[in-house]
Amino acid sequence: MPTGAEEIKAKIAELHNQTQKIRTLRKRLDKGFFDIGVVLAEIQQQELYQAKGYGSFEAFLEREIDLGKQTSLRLIKVAHVFQREVALDYGMDRLFVALAALEGDAVPKPAPSAIPSAPGSKPPLPLKPPMRIVG
Repeated sequence: MPTGAEEIKAKIAELHNQTQKIRTLRKRLDKGFFDIGVVLAEIQQQELYQAKGYGSFEAFLEREIDLGKQTSLRLIKVAHVFQREVALDYGMDRLFVALAALEGDAVPKPAPSAIPSAPGSKPPLPLKPPMRIVG
């Protein structure tokens, strides 16, 4: 048996479990998008995609995840930047626009009447607090 075979088998099994989670969450994308981002971030961080022979995370996304590479990468950013409850409250499309604004990409400005200002309107999107890097 090759060296590390058990570890590779365990990573393939974990990758399979994670991709199954994504498929299940994908069925209700409006409620599962945040959790998909969390699962994808775990796959990326643990480099589980390498167990199936992918040289990069992006190659794995293109071939194994039916959301597309760009959408998948955005979902990971959503999970890193926004709080779960708020993300679900605002929805995936609005968060993608918010990410584009945060990254300095051109974002179409809403019409003045579309800007919420009435009582009961939603406050600005809260971000996760900055993390201190200890090192």
